[in-house]
Amino acid sequence: ELDNFGLTCRWSQDEKKAFLCRSSKVESVLARFFSPEEICQFHDIQSTTGLLLSGSRSYQFFSWESYDTDLDTYCVLRECLVVGQWYMSAQYMFKQKPHQLGCFAVDFERVMEIEDHVNSKETEYGDDSIVEVWDFQNSQLKMIQLIAARHSAVEVILCFHSTCVMNFISHQAAYSLFPRTTFKDKATLILDNGYTSAGSAAGVEKYVCRGLKMMKSPSVARILDPTSDVVTVSPRFVNDSRTWRVPI
Repeated sequence: ELDNFGLTCRWSQDEKKAFLCRSSKVESVLARFFSPEEICQFHDIQSTTGLLLSGSRSYQFFSWESYDTDLDTYCVLRECLVVGQWYMSAQYMFKQKPHQLGCFAVDFERVMEIEDHVNSKETEYGDDSIVEVWDFQNSQLKMIQLIAARHSAVEVILCFHSTCVMNFISHQAAYSLFPRTTFKDKATLILDNGYTSAGSAAGVEKYVCRGLKMMKSPSVARILDPTSDVVTVSPRFVNDSRTWRVPI
């Protein structure tokens, strides 16, 4: 109904945008993990490092649904030391995996040294845009994942398994790249990005269980529709006319 209201005239479109800005607050996503003061510091960290919030929490920001999930954050590798140390200052402890060293700073140096000598490194995600994944957990068992990107955080998000998870939050705005397909049509397009893993299959199934229809390929009508966000007759880019952008 909100979309239809926004189509009636320019005033209604402006009112729709204003309502979405008022009702969509990133604090609602972060409040489970940080205090109000820490949320301000988190935005500062995002500004200085390019850290992005994505995954289920960014999906919930746009859908207004609520799930008990971890906080997935993405950052280019060279900035991850600053981010991880800030998480630890916010009372999150580094939770090492079997292949990792016990101290986060030392393990960061291990990964940096590997990156200096090899071109790629296989991870549990089966995706060479990801270098490493570090987990941080607090005393209340709340979990934050820090995913280290080889080139850029946005590249990792564009390599996701399907369109429904191509949403992210920066220090300036929240972006959904396929809002019509995901939140209006309640569907997700499965993408062939050259990477397959059990984790990707589980990720798709998770969103199917949340009510999204799985599409292996869009219909011809959807592809040729100039208002569609899976259109192929014109290029797509972040913050284009088909992107849903909510200022922070």
